[in-house]
Amino acid sequence: MDCLEHDITINPDAYQPEQAEHFWVSAIGIAKALRCLGVRYKQTKGGSRKKICIVLKASRIKQ
Repeated sequence: MDCLEHDITINPDAYQPEQAEHFWVSAIGIAKALRCLGVRYKQTKGGSRKKICIVLKASRIKQ
């Protein structure tokens, strides 16, 4: 999971299938991992394809 978080910060514009190919997993696996991490993507009107909104869960905040 830490590798995925690092990859998101390095390459935030990557689509889920691109991330799946990078980690040699399925796109569904990436989607489930992102959901567990609390990562949400929102579309932007400007230059970037999307903006990342990381929603921290209460269990992760207590660490």
